[in-house]
Amino acid sequence: MTMYVLIEHHPEGTITASLIGWPAITAQGGTEAEALHALRRSFAAQLGDAKIFPLEFEEARPWLQTAGMFHDDP
Repeated sequence: MTMYVLIEHHPEGTITASLIGWPAITAQGGTEAEALHALRRSFAAQLGDAKIFPLEFEEARPWLQTAGMFHDDP
């Protein structure tokens, strides 16, 4: 599985790695390798007891109820 990571270098010398699309999963380190290693551990801990499954919702388009109502109105 390929996921994308945002790497940020901070002036104080730390590096933050954030998993894009998963705002709760971030990690810090002194090097990029340390930050990525900590990020992998954080990701594994977050999903350790969790489940991911697809959930479908009926499309909600309330504006369609009024679509065309002024079609013949001059």
